[in-house]
Amino acid sequence: MNASHRGGTVFDETGKKTETDGILCTDLGRNNRIVVNSGINIFKNASLLITVCGDNNTVTVSNITISDKLVITIGTHTTPACNVHINIGANSSFCSTFIEALNSNNSISVGTDCMFSDNVYIYNTDGHPIYSLETNKIINSVKELKIGNHVWVAKNATILKNTSVPDDCIVARNAVVSGNKFQEPNCVIAGNPACVKKRGIYWKGFDIEYFKNLPPPPI
Repeated sequence: MNASHRGGTVFDETGKKTETDGILCTDLGRNNRIVVNSGINIFKNASLLITVCGDNNTVTVSNITISDKLVITIGTHTTPACNVHINIGANSSFCSTFIEALNSNNSISVGTDCMFSDNVYIYNTDGHPIYSLETNKIINSVKELKIGNHVWVAKNATILKNTSVPDDCIVARNAVVSGNKFQEPNCVIAGNPACVKKRGIYWKGFDIEYFKNLPPPPI
């Protein structure tokens, strides 16, 4: 059963308000659709904050876990955005994550089984235009930002506009990731500007053997 948004309030598919604590939706436009799966798990004192300024936008949030806050913003009061599509996949977890789309006609997608740490920023915008001196045209247009399945984004990482993060990757602490140059799955992406630091890895959200910190077996 899903919960859908009307007039700044979350409703289920029957038109009744959900009883889920911690969800606050603000709709400052027309023909927007916000869908929040009823299986969402929001810890005590945590929150899902969704603000939409503009028309014809969609936000879909699957059955995720939020331990602190997930903030999703489309447009602003002074610059409304239209035709923006944000999709958050199932079974992902968020500590404190900020997702922002200020431009019209773009999309942000997060795959399934992802893990986001503290103070993660996902910006599918530059906030201001950049022009070519030669052509006088905007050269920093905004399109699609895509995070694949089973991606771990570590503390203080920033993912910028038009970026693609492949499946099963780790975005390291303090990384600043930009562009669609990342094509390989199972990599560690780190640095500012970020690049692939290690290949051929995979990760788990929890493994008790890791915390035992045993020495490696003899070769």
